[in-house]
Amino acid sequence: MILEFHTVVFCLSLTFRLSVYGLLLEPDHTLDPNGNKQYISLETFITEKKFLQQQIDQLRRENEQTLQVLTGQLKQKLSDLDGKIVQSNNQLESFRNDQNATFTNVFSQMTALQTRVSGNSMKVGITACVTVEQTFQDLTVKFPNIHSKVGISNAGVTAFQSTGKFICETSGLYFISAELRTNCNSCSYHLKKNDDIIAFGASAASTHMATNTISLVVEAQANDKLYVYAGVTVNADYSCLTVIKIK
Repeated sequence: MILEFHTVVFCLSLTFRLSVYGLLLEPDHTLDPNGNKQYISLETFITEKKFLQQQIDQLRRENEQTLQVLTGQLKQKLSDLDGKIVQSNNQLESFRNDQNATFTNVFSQMTALQTRVSGNSMKVGITACVTVEQTFQDLTVKFPNIHSKVGISNAGVTAFQSTGKFICETSGLYFISAELRTNCNSCSYHLKKNDDIIAFGASAASTHMATNTISLVVEAQANDKLYVYAGVTVNADYSCLTVIKIK
């Protein structure tokens, strides 16, 4: 109790002295030339402390605002840089795609040219004749007796023998010549490409056996069919078909 009483008395005494004399300025208690100690009032101290704190707070706010502005500018520059990087990558990818397309186009053209040159230089031809005198029910003359062939696949030869239709395995310019020996008086027959008539022919105006020839040059694409279409009785051995790829 006594200690507490002395503490209360000391605090009240200190408060009275601060309110009357103020705060001592010299920490070492030195005297001025007149021998008086330097004091400031408590009110002045508090006022100046508040002012100093306001200055500190103002400086802190300004620093925070400056930092926010600099951070925003840095983010904007980084965003702009990212945009330029993305744009550059897109341009590079577009350029790469264009180059690939160009290379693919050039390669395709070279392949087509090589195929065309190879096709032009390929030797293709066949000569075949009728084996039995007959009238063909479907009007397509068959030439199963192969005298010579070159540059034609086995499947192509077999199909020609059975159907009478020569299948062009490569595109190009073809020469086709048909010789039909018949005694039909002034009977017509045709050369056809697929379903189109490309040349007309007719037998002699006589009932005696005679050989009649029809020939032409035709542009054909791969898988086009060339054949003789005739509704006459065709003599064997002397009735033949020749197809040659000339270009």
